[in-house]
Amino acid sequence: MRHSAAWETTISGWASRTEGPGITYHRQVLARRRFRSGSLSSESHKSLASMLQVLKKWEKREGLRAETRAVLQTRVAQVEAESELERGKLYLSAGDFARAFESLKKANSHFRRNKLRVALFGLRVAPHLTSFATAARETLAS
Repeated sequence: MRHSAAWETTISGWASRTEGPGITYHRQVLARRRFRSGSLSSESHKSLASMLQVLKKWEKREGLRAETRAVLQTRVAQVEAESELERGKLYLSAGDFARAFESLKKANSHFRRNKLRVALFGLRVAPHLTSFATAARETLAS
């Protein structure tokens, strides 16, 4: 199944339930994406791009309640930032430091994380060392 078709099915179900009565809000996240090599979600940048495409399509729909539209807009901003973060990681691992810097800068404007600030500083001062440190961190984490 194409990424966008899978996300469209998920978003369609969510939207149909949010537009009807009896919806409750949960503060705790009830589901998370699972990543396994070879699965649809293993290439997160493609999965995020598909999710973003579907969210923007839903955002353009007529007749959405204001609350639903606000939730969609918040989620679009979140997914765009996640997408920029993933793109920045790909650029960094490929040695394209200028593009990595721009993508991580866009992601940091949303997330405002210290780890991203340090990475951006490292890319400005010593890009090769930052790339090496990132690769070593990924190796140790796996």
